[in-house]
Amino acid sequence: MKTVEEIYKTLRDGYAGISGYTPPEGSEFSIRLYAYAAQIQALFVHMDWVESQCFPQTATGDALTGHALTRGLSRKEGTRAAGRISFGRDEASEQELPIPAGTVCLNGNWVRFETVADGVIPAGERLITLPASAVEAGVSGNTAAGTVTLLSLPPAGVSWCVNPSPFSGGQDQEDDEALRARLLDSYRRLPNGANAAFYQNEAMRFDGVVAADVLPRISGRGTVGVVIATASGLPSQELLDEVFAHLQSLREIAVDVTVTAPVPLPVTLSAEVAPRNGVTGAEACQNAEAALYGFFNGTRLGKPLLLSELQHVLHETPGLRNYRILAPASDLAVTAGQLPMLAGLTVGEIDN
Repeated sequence: MKTVEEIYKTLRDGYAGISGYTPPEGSEFSIRLYAYAAQIQALFVHMDWVESQCFPQTATGDALTGHALTRGLSRKEGTRAAGRISFGRDEASEQELPIPAGTVCLNGNWVRFETVADGVIPAGERLITLPASAVEAGVSGNTAAGTVTLLSLPPAGVSWCVNPSPFSGGQDQEDDEALRARLLDSYRRLPNGANAAFYQNEAMRFDGVVAADVLPRISGRGTVGVVIATASGLPSQELLDEVFAHLQSLREIAVDVTVTAPVPLPVTLSAEVAPRNGVTGAEACQNAEAALYGFFNGTRLGKPLLLSELQHVLHETPGLRNYRILAPASDLAVTAGQLPMLAGLTVGEIDN
């Protein structure tokens, strides 16, 4: 693309060739020519942008979303991490202590979590555990157990809070590259109403479904098994029923379709990390735990678990100077319909 200077020189030389007069630099006329050149260059930039938006390989943002809609695809919305928060008081009391839905707590990174149901600490007791979710959608809501310990506006009488288990299932809105990959794949594997691509695309239409595996002839000829996963891993029965009803209405004649949750593949993960300067060992371990928890989501359905991917997760985690994976000792093979899920996670500090 020509620069403003190149366009300006073309305009000036063209004018000089027609009129026999070359405007001196700094004159009013040369300033006008330079302004015209800037506007023309802006038009070239816009034309380049318009051209790039015409093709799914280079389109971005809303234009890419529009290309996806022509293939029956939509951009996946972000999901909020879900978990539980325990609330306690220092001394048991004869009075009940209500904990309303919407009570907000925070972790050390100032990510907000709120209760999604009302609860009451009964008289004579000190503790209650309530379901909760991150206030904002995204992977930032995935956090390790014991990290949500700050009360934003504590109900009267509540002394402390903590999450007894990790918050998981948080997923960012699908970015351009992920949507582009699905879109281009829809051209490479054209659904025909009967093949695996058809069943996979139809299952992926549902909000919350982040991955789908299709298992032809799962129970013999004339049978198709569809396995779906959500950001948190295992789908609810309600979602399984919705996807099944949809596929049942579209399936070929004399074909039996089943929709099931993934088969969990338990993974025990152990790692050690070293903090960067200015970061405590506890903070480094906490950041690593949150990142590794976030990695184990439904998008791992049917994909092998590679040590290089786990190392990349830690490499991208802020606050770490060094890291090493202790377990598993090697890559793990995963078959279609299986989902690697954390059965245990231990992150310690490297003993230098």
